[in-house]
Amino acid sequence: MSANPWSAITAGVSSGLTFVFKICEVTYALRAVDQQTREYLITAQHAWTNIKTCRELLSHQQDLLPLSERRDYERVLEETKRAAEEVALLLEPARVDQDADCRIHFSTRVMWVLSDNSSVTAALKRLNIVHTTLTQNISTLRLLRSYGTAGGDPARGRRDRPPSYNTSQLLQWKHMSRSTPKPSTDNLRARALREQPLAQGTPNLEPTTPTSPPLPLPSPQSPQSPQSPPPPAQSPLPTMRELPSEMPADVPAQFFRNVPIQRSPISEPWPSPVRSESSTLVEAPCGDEPMAPLRATASAPGSATGTGSITGSTLGTGEYQPRSWLEHQAMKSSMLRERRARVVNRV
Repeated sequence: MSANPWSAITAGVSSGLTFVFKICEVTYALRAVDQQTREYLITAQHAWTNIKTCRELLSHQQDLLPLSERRDYERVLEETKRAAEEVALLLEPARVDQDADCRIHFSTRVMWVLSDNSSVTAALKRLNIVHTTLTQNISTLRLLRSYGTAGGDPARGRRDRPPSYNTSQLLQWKHMSRSTPKPSTDNLRARALREQPLAQGTPNLEPTTPTSPPLPLPSPQSPQSPQSPPPPAQSPLPTMRELPSEMPADVPAQFFRNVPIQRSPISEPWPSPVRSESSTLVEAPCGDEPMAPLRATASAPGSATGTGSITGSTLGTGEYQPRSWLEHQAMKSSMLRERRARVVNRV
């Protein structure tokens, strides 16, 4: 049986065409190595630039992010870095030839077409996946930075980043303490003089020292002579209201610091600050009730008038402040006991 010559010719022609097609394909692949390596190098360089940008943004916002989010950002950075290193390692021979001789050698082209091309394709797929996540992280960090610098200069460095919660609370407390007005002693005395005017005909005099007795005050109706006795009191002193006996010691009362005492006609010209043995606070009446003048005691023989004082009170220059809530309650209880004792002695 003889073979068909046309079938052999057809098989030979098809084999030749296939071989020619393969040669053309390989030739095109060898010539396309320059463009492929150039594009792959640009992609890897773009990935390295985004990695650097993400690291800078993360360093600026690391104090404002939780630990879990920072670890997630760092994990994406490491994965993108490894994928970019794999692509750069496969492109390194072609890059070296291009930098050294401005062309890629034939052996490098052949190795690229036969083995490296498929490996670079797989590495680029992994790089594209992690690079997409890296781009999303960069957008989030830039949004956080825009919120952090919305009230200031966007060109600030990392030294001017927002303070922490504890630091902001401390700064707010300092601002409130500085903005609160603190009246001086002179202002308190002037306010007390305006609110509590002197008796009619009594001139304003400067305060005298506690060691020297005050001078007698002349009356505008009848001037006094050196031999005339001191004038009697115009009206009896009103009694002080006693707190009910069933009131416990921890009932809150109104206390004021450095408040001048209301003067009576027989008291000293200027009220000396009265301080208790256990407290520097002065008790004031509640509501609109007028403050009762303090009971005056007789001064030393030979003095023209008495000086206003309170039993159990002392004069001092320093102020004692309670250091705890228990000490403050003890001071209030002591003042209540002294007040009850004074009323009992007066009765």
